[in-house]
Amino acid sequence: MQEGKARFSEMMNVRLTSPLAQAIKRGADKRVQTYADYVRAATVERLRADGIEIERGAA
Repeated sequence: MQEGKARFSEMMNVRLTSPLAQAIKRGADKRVQTYADYVRAATVERLRADGIEIERGAA
């Protein structure tokens, strides 16, 4: 494992509408990220906006 890289041990499944899935793919492509990395980053942003802090290196 590379230094500074989080290890992802938990898995979650979500159901999306086709338009939402396509929008996520476009957003990820625009940022040159995987879909999973894009969704993780968006989730962290939303949690922080809601006042929920994630421990350092967890995302």
